[in-house]
Amino acid sequence: MIVPKGLSSGVISSQILQMGKYQYAQNFNEVKVWLHKNDYKNQKGDYVELIIKRYTNVSEIKSRLKFGDSIYMRSFLDYCALFLTIKLKKMRSIYDFRGLLSHESFYKNKNCIKLFIIYLIEYFIYKTSKEIYCVSNEMKKLLSKQYGFRNINVRPSLTSVCIEKQSSLSIDKVLKFVYLGGTSRWQMAKETLLLYSDISKTYSSTLLIITNDEDYFNSLINQLKIVDSVIVKSVNQDEVHSLLKECDFGFLLRENHIINTTASPIKMLEYLGAGVIPI
Repeated sequence: MIVPKGLSSGVISSQILQMGKYQYAQNFNEVKVWLHKNDYKNQKGDYVELIIKRYTNVSEIKSRLKFGDSIYMRSFLDYCALFLTIKLKKMRSIYDFRGLLSHESFYKNKNCIKLFIIYLIEYFIYKTSKEIYCVSNEMKKLLSKQYGFRNINVRPSLTSVCIEKQSSLSIDKVLKFVYLGGTSRWQMAKETLLLYSDISKTYSSTLLIITNDEDYFNSLINQLKIVDSVIVKSVNQDEVHSLLKECDFGFLLRENHIINTTASPIKMLEYLGAGVIPI
């Protein structure tokens, strides 16, 4: 299992390590998980069923791959870098579409050339990988429509926490809102703050923003003049759940766009897992 560089420790744990532990470890004699060295040191948890290795560059892994093995990937860069080795060693490739990068790229950059290049790469992967996974039935339909029908397995996003029951709400108390995420355009961070600004004028409320982009949010909060009721925090992944449990409502605004309608947002599960009502 090749883990792309830069994934959060929460995603690595819930989306990859648990899959390796509870699915692949049951079907294979040995499961190796390759983590980038920067992500390796931050990873916690009990995964004795897995052999966890570290790498600096994915090309280092080529010589470690064995003839006839299966290999799980979710980065098109990793797939392209290892493709020839996979073919020469007759390995069974498993590719997991966790998003539609061609659509995401165009949504952010409106660059037709980049859209076309990534589209061709996705098509190449879709046609050459032995197994294909994706995150939702809607994405399965879109992949079949764009690239042709084939067998596709659906594996939605997962979380490692159990769903907790929310305490009763009353509009007479201070309502606690939370936003968990960054400043990517599709996350609608500015629209979220504008909505909260309107809510705070009617109800006694607070907003907790859990993010790694503190400067952006602090600047925006000052512009909207809602400093008194908003707290911005950057915390470790293992602290997020306990903070969410103290909140009532969680913002999860999305546009009616193909990258959202085909997604399986882990943020929804994190909210529900803490008893937070998504908005």
